[in-house]
Amino acid sequence: YMRSIVKSGELDTLVPERIWKELDLSLKTYGPFRFLEVLRDCNALQVILPEVDRLFGIPQPEKYHPEIDTGKHIILSMKEARKLTDDPAVLYATLVHDVGKGLTPEEEWPRHIVHEQRGLDALKAIEKRLPVPKEYASLARLVCEHHTKLHRVQELRPQTLLKLLESLDAFRRPERVDKFLLACEADARGRTGLEEREYPQSAYFKTVHTAVLAIDNGALLADSPSASPQEIIAHKRLEVIKQTVATLRGNADE
Repeated sequence: YMRSIVKSGELDTLVPERIWKELDLSLKTYGPFRFLEVLRDCNALQVILPEVDRLFGIPQPEKYHPEIDTGKHIILSMKEARKLTDDPAVLYATLVHDVGKGLTPEEEWPRHIVHEQRGLDALKAIEKRLPVPKEYASLARLVCEHHTKLHRVQELRPQTLLKLLESLDAFRRPERVDKFLLACEADARGRTGLEEREYPQSAYFKTVHTAVLAIDNGALLADSPSASPQEIIAHKRLEVIKQTVATLRGNADE
């Protein structure tokens, strides 16, 4: 019956607000991945979220993704995200974090170089078509663009770590960091056989973030009244990140 509705074109008559409402409701259930599977089975996903639907059948390197199929990876990631949180913004970000892989030229498969940047264009297309709330959309863009950086966070230079914190608006909106980390962890665990794997990257990044948040900007600026406040704060943040990274790497070597 559902397939016949899709085939009749009835879904094309639904207003975007109605489509988003149903999608948002699914994100707030215990099993949002099931909603995705049902839409896929009745051919509705290609109408509602073609950016996600096209991921099914697209291969990824087996070395990193034993499940190979990108669409299957999305399903697995959604399952892991729901274990970690019931926050619909995090679940939406997980749902769309790899849409850029749907834009990788076929001759480049199974590799997906710059899929993070390509994904931003796909997210714009979704947001143009559906009334995605600002909170969901902004988090989704951050996860899409930066999730691979977090996976290798222990290798990042202090300057790159500072830029990542700034991109996340981590100093004004620290709560956003927690949501970002949850989506990245769900992505890392959304792989066949790796569902229970530890994700130390979260603790590492949180340690760096916490250390920088502890800086007393008021006292810092009071000691240097003549210099540019932005430069003083940025310099101190970088200094603290360097110290924190040195400590973390030192502990890891022991």
